[in-house]
Amino acid sequence: MRLPAATTLLMLLVGAGLLAWNGSRFVGAQPKIRTKDLDFLPSPEVARAFSLGHHNTLAKLRWIDSFAYFELQLERKDDTVSSTGESAFERLYRMLVGLDPRFLPFYEHASLNLGGVLNRHEAVLSLLSGGLLTLPHERQLWRMIATELQVNFKLEERNAPAMDTFLATWADTENDEGRQEVWDWKKAMARRQYRDMAQMPYWEEQLRLAKPGTQMYDFIIETMREQLARYGVERLTAALAAWKRQHPIPATALEEVLDPAVVRSVFPDGIPAYAPIYLENGVPRLRADPFGYPYALVDGRPVSPGWEALIARNQAGPASQRLESIAIRTGAWPTTLDKAVAAGVQLGGLPPHCHWSLSGKAIVVEVDPPPFPDWNPSTQ
Repeated sequence: MRLPAATTLLMLLVGAGLLAWNGSRFVGAQPKIRTKDLDFLPSPEVARAFSLGHHNTLAKLRWIDSFAYFELQLERKDDTVSSTGESAFERLYRMLVGLDPRFLPFYEHASLNLGGVLNRHEAVLSLLSGGLLTLPHERQLWRMIATELQVNFKLEERNAPAMDTFLATWADTENDEGRQEVWDWKKAMARRQYRDMAQMPYWEEQLRLAKPGTQMYDFIIETMREQLARYGVERLTAALAAWKRQHPIPATALEEVLDPAVVRSVFPDGIPAYAPIYLENGVPRLRADPFGYPYALVDGRPVSPGWEALIARNQAGPASQRLESIAIRTGAWPTTLDKAVAAGVQLGGLPPHCHWSLSGKAIVVEVDPPPFPDWNPSTQ
């Protein structure tokens, strides 16, 4: 059915009019960032009074309403309130947290905007620390505070004992899974700082609380052995340096270094229980390392063979990954270690008592049994 010409023309004119009307609103329009003025935000106490008991609802609505303000700060990076010189962001988050202190995204958003955008890290740390009063077991809050202290305040570099204390406090609030995460950080920090035996009292206390035979108990033992070995190498290095100042001929073994005068200079307050040196009838003797291997002089430096073996075991992971890549590419697994090397697996040098081995479809580092018992607190 054909429409009359007049009707068709009328429909075309109406359509053109609608298009013109829709487009007319954009003619001459200028792009502009929508902003919100946060100068009027009340204090948390006033906000709670005016919320009439709906604290959580008011906090969420006010937070959503302020999103437009964030876009402006990404451009300006300045949230100063003109009338008072305060930080509008800080005022906003203090009000939001005051209304709903259990809503974790408020803290995460504050960390992003106050810290990441405006570089107000003192305010971020204040807000996050306050959040722990309400949420003392919230792992994410502890993580954010630890990151602030580590990255922005350089607390580990400036005051390692304070950072160590913070990590210990965090660990006390965690369950076993979370505590393991904090302990990994604490253990790694000890490696970076080489602070003698400063952490040992903490690990001794944790060992008393742990149940023998559990994964956490074994982790603590391994950590203590590593720190004891590192301490032993550090003290023997100091003894070797003191011995060199009096002897022009290089030492060929660590036993030569155990001169009573040297030992007194290294341990002026007496030899502690965990030292690599002990007295037998008044004569200094060399103790085995915590893994059961005698401390040795290798290339002119004292080493703990057990600790070196522990580090060497970590090299097996990348080698096994390389072996798996070769097997996937070629469609066959090498059946011997020599064939794995010929196929392209690179194996680095290993310390004494260690050697490479192919175990099934994995490359491992095997360690010879120690000649002495390893360190065990139940026998000390």
